[in-house]
Amino acid sequence: MEEKTMMPINNQIEPDFLEHIKSTFKRWRDLNTQGVTIGARELSNFAFTLKGASMNSHLGFKYNFNPRGTDTDGNPAITLKLYTKPEQMNPTADRPVYEFAAPYMV
Repeated sequence: MEEKTMMPINNQIEPDFLEHIKSTFKRWRDLNTQGVTIGARELSNFAFTLKGASMNSHLGFKYNFNPRGTDTDGNPAITLKLYTKPEQMNPTADRPVYEFAAPYMV
């Protein structure tokens, strides 16, 4: 039996993890349209998942997760920006590789 290494390549984000993020933000957007507020526990669990995935990726990506941020239109939103290189996180550059947003109830 061939042993496979599960170590992600540097500067890469696992495709299945991206799918998990996409489905999470889609679910949050759907809940918002139904008038449901995302709870602090769910946001905290998601933040821990991000932290663990970032640590596990061996410098694969950095992130900026803001549960009380604003979307591109200035509306209140849960935002996530993923970066694969530290220089992308520079506040003057701020060029995330992936960006997600879901509205939250005020």
